[in-house]
Amino acid sequence: MQQDVAMPIRDDVWNDLIDMERGDLKNRRPLAARWGGEAVVQELIEAGHLKPDGGRVLRTKTSVDAASLWEVLPEDGSTIGTQRARSELGWKSVQRFEAAKTLLAATGEIALGRGRGGSIRRKLEVASTPDVPKPPAASLDERPRPKKPARATKSLEATLWDAADELRGKMDSAQYKHVVLGLIFLKYVSDTFMVRHDELARLVDDPSSDYFMPNDAAKKSVLQDRDEYTAEGVFWIPEGHRWEDLRKAAKQADIGSRVDAAMEAIERENPTLKGVLPKNYTQRELSSETIGGLIDTFSRQDLAAEEFKHLDVLGRVYEYFLGKFASNEGKNAGEFYTPRSVVQLLVEMLQPYHGRVFDPACGSGGMFVQADKFVRAHGGNRNDISVFGQESNPTTWRLAMMNLAVRGIEGNLGPEWGDSFHADAQSRLAR
Repeated sequence: MQQDVAMPIRDDVWNDLIDMERGDLKNRRPLAARWGGEAVVQELIEAGHLKPDGGRVLRTKTSVDAASLWEVLPEDGSTIGTQRARSELGWKSVQRFEAAKTLLAATGEIALGRGRGGSIRRKLEVASTPDVPKPPAASLDERPRPKKPARATKSLEATLWDAADELRGKMDSAQYKHVVLGLIFLKYVSDTFMVRHDELARLVDDPSSDYFMPNDAAKKSVLQDRDEYTAEGVFWIPEGHRWEDLRKAAKQADIGSRVDAAMEAIERENPTLKGVLPKNYTQRELSSETIGGLIDTFSRQDLAAEEFKHLDVLGRVYEYFLGKFASNEGKNAGEFYTPRSVVQLLVEMLQPYHGRVFDPACGSGGMFVQADKFVRAHGGNRNDISVFGQESNPTTWRLAMMNLAVRGIEGNLGPEWGDSFHADAQSRLAR
């Protein structure tokens, strides 16, 4: 359980921790080596951030909640009332809030105030002044502790969002989201293709592998065999339309046409994506500089490093961006987005350990993403559930199709958008 003595978490450990999803099992030994010793892992377990599972650890729900609470606290270290913090988080449960607050306090991330109803604030770094006489000793609660700057806790998703939002200019957020989310999807399918391509390239060179080929022509035939990709659930991305091709051409004036051509080629080569991908990169409101800037943003080395560890990072980025666009669009966002906290609650009530998950008004697919997370957090795998849904809004249906793809979730959302009341595409589920 939570310790009574504050233990400030190092910047690198904190950043690794907040990038771990709840229920995502990690081998304990590599984490200990990365963080400088088993003692660090054990401290996080005792504090309540991690839960041991044999030789592995997983991040707790309270730890995820604690990171969410940290994000709503003012970056300048000023105080915020506990009632206001709960309101911004949308948490009705006092117990949930108190658990997250206690965990942050136990690990030295926040200071607790005394005002009416209570208040909290971030602990920031305090510059030392050795040549100035020390003031009278403060009480233990008031004594500042050295702390990392707020910027150290900014997640990769938030950093990418800030960069992408800066490029938006005066373009309407409702239009811009399709531009940005389409590029995230394009990067994901291209990167997963290249991961499989590089894997095959290693296998055809390995004499001990069943894929080993003795000459270049035979090796090339394997690398160009579409079935070797689709059998692994990987979309076929034609040469000349891959992310690296677009990255090299990002500064060209015709980059918008190149992106549209890539989207069309991917749809043509993958029938399940027909009519799904956005092809609006030559619109007047969208400059080539903006598109090139977005491509450069999603080609950052820190994103590439995270992808090297787990390709699911692009799924997290997609989900994070959906939430931010929904926040920008206000009440109109209800058409395509339900707050993640609400969906998580519904999924935890439904407990979809196995079987069919059906959402007749699925929006952008958040229910399916959270159901997949629930299954994996409870020791299952995504094959334990089958996903079915329908969405009446054409653009929202496309967002959902891309959302499932970047999460690696196979789902049936109907052959196209449709109203589940008047044109039920999943009627056979009731049989």
